[in-house]
Amino acid sequence: MDTSAGKVRGFKEPEREGHGQPRILTRALATSPALPVESALELVSAFLLAPLAGITESCDDHCILVAISNSSGLALELGAAVPTDQSTCSVVARTNEPLVIPDLLEQKTRFPLMAGMGIRGFAAVPLSLPGEPPFGTLWIGDVKPRELTDQELKHLLHAGELLTDGLLRARAHQNSLQRYAHVVESMRESVVITDLEGNIRHVNPAVERLHGWTPDELKGKHFSQFGIGLIPPELERKILQDSLSGGFSGRVPNRRSDGREITVELRTSLIKDEMGTPYMLAGISHDVTEELKAEVVRLETAQRLQALVQSSVDGILMIDQNQIVVAINRRFGELFAVDASSALGKADTQLRKEAHRSLRDPAEFERQIQDIYSRPAVHLEMEFELVWPEFRVVHCTHSPVLAPDGEEMGRLWIASDVTTSRRLDQELRESKAQVEESDRLKSEFLATTSHELRTPLNSILGFLKLVLEDACSGPEEERSLLNHAYKTGAHLGALLNDILDLAKIETGKVQLELTRVDVRPVIDELWPIISVQAKEKGLDLVFDDDRHLPGFVQGDYQRIKQVLLNLLGNSVKYTPTGSIRLEMLPGNDGESLLLRVRDTGIGFDMEQLRRIREGHVQKSRGGIGLSIARRFVDLMGGRLDIESPGLGGGATVTLSLPLSTAKENGNSASEAAPNQGQTAEEPRRIRILVVEDDEASALAVQLTLERLGEYAVETTDDVPLILDRTRSGEIDAVLMDVSLQRSSHEDRAVDGLEITRMLKADPRTSHLPVILMTAHAMAGDRERFLASSGADDYEAKPIFDFKAMMARLQGLIQQSRHRHSPGK
Repeated sequence: MDTSAGKVRGFKEPEREGHGQPRILTRALATSPALPVESALELVSAFLLAPLAGITESCDDHCILVAISNSSGLALELGAAVPTDQSTCSVVARTNEPLVIPDLLEQKTRFPLMAGMGIRGFAAVPLSLPGEPPFGTLWIGDVKPRELTDQELKHLLHAGELLTDGLLRARAHQNSLQRYAHVVESMRESVVITDLEGNIRHVNPAVERLHGWTPDELKGKHFSQFGIGLIPPELERKILQDSLSGGFSGRVPNRRSDGREITVELRTSLIKDEMGTPYMLAGISHDVTEELKAEVVRLETAQRLQALVQSSVDGILMIDQNQIVVAINRRFGELFAVDASSALGKADTQLRKEAHRSLRDPAEFERQIQDIYSRPAVHLEMEFELVWPEFRVVHCTHSPVLAPDGEEMGRLWIASDVTTSRRLDQELRESKAQVEESDRLKSEFLATTSHELRTPLNSILGFLKLVLEDACSGPEEERSLLNHAYKTGAHLGALLNDILDLAKIETGKVQLELTRVDVRPVIDELWPIISVQAKEKGLDLVFDDDRHLPGFVQGDYQRIKQVLLNLLGNSVKYTPTGSIRLEMLPGNDGESLLLRVRDTGIGFDMEQLRRIREGHVQKSRGGIGLSIARRFVDLMGGRLDIESPGLGGGATVTLSLPLSTAKENGNSASEAAPNQGQTAEEPRRIRILVVEDDEASALAVQLTLERLGEYAVETTDDVPLILDRTRSGEIDAVLMDVSLQRSSHEDRAVDGLEITRMLKADPRTSHLPVILMTAHAMAGDRERFLASSGADDYEAKPIFDFKAMMARLQGLIQQSRHRHSPGK
């Protein structure tokens, strides 16, 4: 204890002159500055669990601090004084009654200097001799508000009495020992009093509770009895030496009487007599074994938590209530491009400034953070875009950090990199939009298709109805209407073929035969058809052909013909008056041939041109056929460009095809194209069995084939008759409808596929060529039907080119006869 004079903030030194003479305590300290009051105050402090204990002497107008035990860290020094009108001790000395103030801050107007010292809880008792006014006070203090129980107040009063007795009467050592023993009897901590050699003179009841030894077992033993075999000799010497020189404080291994090892927190002090001569040692201890274990657990838990935080895939940042960084992991630093290793202890504002360089919008980021920090902490989620050192989207979660009692301790940020998931979300939204657009286009396609198909169908039915109702004025008008019905039906068939081609393209089932093609024979083949159509409308049709220009391209002969027929047919269809010109030109790149169709027709508006370039089926000029033409050209490696100044300004469509690199003396596809419909002359007519359950369809096929003059035709849908006729050897080939609705065999329904399997499984009929006829004409139907039935060929209904179909059938018949001729 420092007994030198000093100052306390808010106090002033007492002026001796004019303020009366110092009393008993001051004289005692002057003659003996090392009175045993120090140890007594420490015992009072420990006994009442108060970090402050002191003695104040009362003068005329001041109270002087003459002794103190201070473990609170407050700057209280001896010798300073407080004016009587502001001193709590003056109140005690004047009233000769104890004074308990739970919180000095509540009395700061009455005791401003005392309240400003940092002491909150305060209690004092008077020090006096019997029959005399108090000469001082014994007081205890705490940095926290504190109530004093009646029992604790009694102990403080009793300590005051003992201190008065010790200071003024200087009792003998034995009486002093008894006095100290009496003070510590009810203490919760273990108290051991020894002589200067460490031999035990007295212990309080708490020693037995802590160590298991009874007072009788310990009296006269050395204090090392508590740590038999555990306290190293050097530690034993240190405890004794430090105690004799002022006091020891530290953790010491001990062993209970039952052999269980514990660790105690030991604090010793030296007890002196009134002359300042040391004559006893006091040791106060308590068990900290469980505290140490808990501390180890806390340390291990903290280490595991730190490892968990550092290994987290998410960024973690925690700030305290003063917005100081108290925890941060590496991942958080990586996400926001800040130095996490040096962030601890920094202000959150400084860390945010470092993150500004990585943010797309630092101002908006700062606005949101300031808004969050201006309110009580709540759970919030937000996202920020970072652009440095690379683009990232970071999702942040903000939550309060609460103590067990609910008090807010700080705020927690958890940051996750959601760049990939946000990109996938965007791709999903785009895919959804594409699907929705595709659905819209399909609906539009179906509407367009329905319109395209219903228009010619309506015409056909109208023409036929007029003929059937005898509404014609004569055979010529009837023939004209039937001719119109046939032409419209042919147009309807072409539309169906366009739809099938489009379906094949969409499913990737279309197959092109890319060969060397001379486009001039292609034009020669389709020119008469276009010429007739143009002549009927009074249009001029011109072909500008530069005969010096090679006309060989790489492509599919039939598809080139189909595309050109569509382009020229569209021009005729959508040109009311004027002219149509087909030009053959060299491509600008020197590697292509241009076929350009110019007309003076209705042209295209800007929206139609945009939709054509995007590959949409048109509702107006071009229809489905133009969309198919563009896709066929793409598959052949060419281009189809359309230009128009607007509606009414005509149109220019340019077909660009890659030039052929093959030698020109080879056979081209146009040269090798089959002359369909021409077969070898047969000694007799070919006998065809048509299997069809629809009478009108069967009659139409029969009449069409018989008109060709080369075929004898039978029709039936009766399965036994089919089997009899094919086994008779009189039938050369079979045209088989797939969807037979009324045919049965052995009391069960059969279709054309099953009948075909019967024929192909019978050795007597397996050689007969079978061509399937069906209205199922979607992509994949041909391959599926042929594979499941074993048929030789397939023809989609309606059939417009019977000559081509029968030419294929004659080829199959010749192959069959060749395979089954004698010697084969």
